[in-house]
Amino acid sequence: MKLRTQLLLQPAHHTFLKRKALERNSSISAALRDLLDEKMSESKAVTENDPVLKLVAKYASGYSDTSRRSKEILYGNSSR
Repeated sequence: MKLRTQLLLQPAHHTFLKRKALERNSSISAALRDLLDEKMSESKAVTENDPVLKLVAKYASGYSDTSRRSKEILYGNSSR
């Protein structure tokens, strides 16, 4: 299912999309969808391969305010 969306583009953005559409022999809408799909794939690949992000929510700190006190908890001076 596709959703209809209206965008306001800078002239340079419109020119870029028109050029991409011509290169791909497609509409501007299809070219924009392709570019968005490419960017989303790149972003997903980076996230899936990040060893630090693989640790997210894997361990419990035992604190209810870990985000606020992260430096204290990680590097010492913790009151617990």
